[in-house]
Amino acid sequence: MAVADTAPKMLALYERGEGELTYRIPALLYLPQDRAALAFAEKRSSLKDEHAKHLVVRRVKLADEAGVLKVADVGKIQELAAASIPGHRSMNPCPVLVEKKLFLFFIAVPTGLSEGEQLKTGRNAARLAYVCSTDRGVTWGAAVDLTDAVLGPHVGRWATFALGPGHGLHLPARTGSCTNFGRILIPAHAYFKDELPKSDSCPHSFTIYSDDAGSTWKVGDAVRGRVNTGECQVAMVSGEDGRPVVICNSRTLGHEFRVQAISDDLGKSFREGTVVPRLVEAAQDWNGCHGSIFSFLPELKGDTTPKHWLLYSHPSKPKKRLDLGVYLNKAPMALENWSDPWVIFKGPSGYSDLAGFGKTEGGGLWFGCLYEGGEKDSRDKINFCIFSLADVEKYTGVKPK
Repeated sequence: MAVADTAPKMLALYERGEGELTYRIPALLYLPQDRAALAFAEKRSSLKDEHAKHLVVRRVKLADEAGVLKVADVGKIQELAAASIPGHRSMNPCPVLVEKKLFLFFIAVPTGLSEGEQLKTGRNAARLAYVCSTDRGVTWGAAVDLTDAVLGPHVGRWATFALGPGHGLHLPARTGSCTNFGRILIPAHAYFKDELPKSDSCPHSFTIYSDDAGSTWKVGDAVRGRVNTGECQVAMVSGEDGRPVVICNSRTLGHEFRVQAISDDLGKSFREGTVVPRLVEAAQDWNGCHGSIFSFLPELKGDTTPKHWLLYSHPSKPKKRLDLGVYLNKAPMALENWSDPWVIFKGPSGYSDLAGFGKTEGGGLWFGCLYEGGEKDSRDKINFCIFSLADVEKYTGVKPK
């Protein structure tokens, strides 16, 4: 069966404009109260990272039509002026919904300064910031700069750092050892400059977390192992003994496979990272590519204690950023259990972000993916699609339970 026959319907939310205007780095967040999704991105004056300008968002209204989830309405592109620090460009959107409060984390980098320049000098210039909305993204408060208060003891060891990109994670209250506020996890990575010769640095994934609903924040311990770990996302799943653990899925630079690491303390620290041969990395294109993970509880007949399943999206071709695939793992602690990819976009594809959209009336569980993809260049468009768990099981070849 051809990819065109199985791929979900695509909706282009952001397209390359006049001159060199472009949009990159998707982040997707579901608002269950509104049955809507917020699709974030960076607006850039060119394809270069250092030409990012500010963050933008579009609101996508969803509707249940006889058990099938569809797009009902799409709002205009809104520029998020509040999500900025003077003299800096805003990058790497990382949204997370905590009860009725929406956090949008981002990094702010001095205008015109590239990541490469920071790596060359070994001097981090990126700043950690967020904005909040209490009306589900209609209005936003002023930017809060956390750099000195939260990263102060750490940035001296970093050549630079970045977030996600893509969605963060809120662990509900009393999940494992979580407090009554739960825990907020913001995925991040940094280039540690003291591990290799002075002219080089090595990236490691970690989280920035809060146990008091965002009043204070701490930096977790980095993922260690034989292979470097860069851009990442985190998800909560059921561990070997049934207790909740956090999985970190990371991009690797110059390596042929992804790396997964397990946290037994819900994201504060991680076991040694493990290479995942079932998940290929686009090693020849820009030293890999960002990918997304999202965990969920399936509805299993007769099972009173279901365990989390895990979705993953990433270009499915080895070495190149081509053919965006969605993968399913029904036993996420088992690295060999990843399905073959269901290709949801054929051709050049890049960064992506997954979200869960809940149930429809009689239609099962539904999900969304916001991803980079174009006919000639993955950076030509940021597209949105919706699909069901039944679709994933059917087209990955994983038998329903």
